[in-house]
Amino acid sequence: RREYVASGGRLTMSRTPMDEGGAAAVDEHRAELEPIGATVTVGELPAVLGHGDHLRRVVSNLVSNAIKYRSVRPLTIDITAEKRDGRVRFGVRDNGIGIAPKYQDRVFEPLRRLHAEGEIPGVGLGLALVRQVVEGCGGTCGLESERDVGTTVWFELVALD
Repeated sequence: RREYVASGGRLTMSRTPMDEGGAAAVDEHRAELEPIGATVTVGELPAVLGHGDHLRRVVSNLVSNAIKYRSVRPLTIDITAEKRDGRVRFGVRDNGIGIAPKYQDRVFEPLRRLHAEGEIPGVGLGLALVRQVVEGCGGTCGLESERDVGTTVWFELVALD
């Protein structure tokens, strides 16, 4: 993260194999996922133009959010990728508590929390950093969510495979 801030938001980009980043993000959270009986599916994730360490953190952050905002149902997380017009759209979908439509535009703002302090841990920087990194890699991101059904956070980057 220091490199990103020191460079004024410009990342050194190269070929980034997202399959490695997806696997590393899941491994990073295995100690949290196993005790709750979570099911994680990682699809085929192609390489993109990006910053490997930062994009791994993006996926890790999205897995962490899925764990934090899970519902009473057994947690499922699906990490997918779809190629379209020279780009790849990655998605991290969960079956958690979801986000009410009136708040969906605000969740990418820094320090924006939708839950009372102490209710769910965090400071509200996660999705703001996701957006900052993805946009720093020349991409876009967004989400689709439905209360009590789940959330899919997606990001698109330039495809290299």
